[in-house]
Amino acid sequence: MIDIIDVTKSFLSVDNSRLQVLLQVNFHVNRGEFFTILGPNGCGKTTLLKIIHGLLAPDSGSVLIQGRPVSLRDKTRSFMFQSLNLVPWKTVWDNIALPLVLMGQNKSEIKEKINKIIEFMGLNGFEKHYPHQLSGGMQQKVAIARALVTDPQILLMDEPLSALDAYTREVLQDEILQIIEKRGLTVLYVTHSVDEALLLSDRICILTPRPARIKDIVAIDLPKPRRVSLKNTQEFSRLRKIIWDKLFS
Repeated sequence: MIDIIDVTKSFLSVDNSRLQVLLQVNFHVNRGEFFTILGPNGCGKTTLLKIIHGLLAPDSGSVLIQGRPVSLRDKTRSFMFQSLNLVPWKTVWDNIALPLVLMGQNKSEIKEKINKIIEFMGLNGFEKHYPHQLSGGMQQKVAIARALVTDPQILLMDEPLSALDAYTREVLQDEILQIIEKRGLTVLYVTHSVDEALLLSDRICILTPRPARIKDIVAIDLPKPRRVSLKNTQEFSRLRKIIWDKLFS
């Protein structure tokens, strides 16, 4: 589904030196896989996700989506930024509709798709609310609905739950699992949380400190369907230790 081939990226610093962020990163993501990128703070996880989406160009290397070079014109992907980026003066309905409006879809198509995604996400009754009238968890559900309304095949998620309290985060982890199971999406997910990575992922890609290279890719063979209660099992604890050891070795 997605091939990242020898991707290298640096940025120009204020003193005109080059800050090396990514160095010859290679991996493959299978169709329908939940693939998580885990690594130290500032190692380049978000940069890598933006390159995969086509928002940034690598210095060298390439990204292929279903065998073709990545392009922003390709509507098979949705990107969820760490900041929700909900428009404060637009209602829930209008925030979810925004990508469809920008794509030029007609009003009847937009109405049908939004009705379906609002039902799917359990947002009924909140269509006319504004973001400031919603809890953090509900705002996050609106952002997820907006990402899903275009029917993407690939969902890129950059620490989408990092700003939430522990309880709301666990509730939404469960909901994300159910969404992915129902929709069969291919997901690339960035997080700092080892527990979150273990719960959600089919494989975890561990990056080194900057300049980021692949330290290891670990398959997570926990049984499915997964729920937050898995965190209390011995197998989960065993895998947690493996990932922590690889992160800090």
